[in-house]
Amino acid sequence: MNNKKYLIVFNPVANRVRKSLLSQLIQRLKQQNMTWQLYPTEPSMSANRHFFRQNIEDYTDVIVVGGDGTLHNVINCLGVNSHIRMGLLPAGTGNDFAKWLYGRHRQNLEIVLSTVTGEQTVEMTVGQCQFNDGSKRLFHNVLGLGLDAVLAKKLTQQKGIWGKLGYLVAALRTIPFYRAQDITIKEPSQSLTYANLITAFANAPYFGAGMKIAPTADAMANSLALCRIDMLPRLTMFQQLFRLFNGSHIEQPYTDYRMLNDAVLIESEGLDIEADGEYIGQSPCSISSISNAIKIKKPT
Repeated sequence: MNNKKYLIVFNPVANRVRKSLLSQLIQRLKQQNMTWQLYPTEPSMSANRHFFRQNIEDYTDVIVVGGDGTLHNVINCLGVNSHIRMGLLPAGTGNDFAKWLYGRHRQNLEIVLSTVTGEQTVEMTVGQCQFNDGSKRLFHNVLGLGLDAVLAKKLTQQKGIWGKLGYLVAALRTIPFYRAQDITIKEPSQSLTYANLITAFANAPYFGAGMKIAPTADAMANSLALCRIDMLPRLTMFQQLFRLFNGSHIEQPYTDYRMLNDAVLIESEGLDIEADGEYIGQSPCSISSISNAIKIKKPT
């Protein structure tokens, strides 16, 4: 007897591609005689958390039909060390995390559907941002302060307008007017203060709809990648932005790129923070990683 029960979580905002993928997923579940329930996300994280607290024990598996924002929402509702097996059917604007999760298979719908309806999981690391008031936010992909956080705040209500080019278009419009803020980060071995263009803590390689911010980041490793880019002259900033697409920015002298095994404290106050493309608040905060936190379905 099949005792699986799927919770299918999706963003209810009208989207033709997402609607088609959701339909194909449901057809696959019907063919396999699976039990499922649809859950359209609410705009409020607290409302989604309430639903999960009240209902998640009824399910064995969650399938996220969406992008990084919807996956971010679900991971923060599930928390770490849940028994739930989670699958991702990429249906967002950028699908940055899916590039790591599926690799060369991400355009193969048959493999993706077989993965999310299967049983094979890996244990994945997540990042954690803890604010001074004790509240926490998990992230599966990238957390950033600086230009990317400014852009995330701007794009909160208009992610779909420019599609995958949205981040790049917004960045090109913002850079001429961007004013760096000093940031102080404290590690166990050192404290750094610098004029910040981008400071990113990456659990996977891509952000901003395809920019390779952290080429060596791996969500199955036990660490985060730190990519710190100092404020640059305007022309150099534009050049660096395009280097982000192939990861060659890490070879530049104004980039500090390395793996982190310890927590980092953001001491500066009032700096905007984005996580997985979502604006989540302001510093100060501490950033750390949690190993083996999530059971996620990944093709071999």
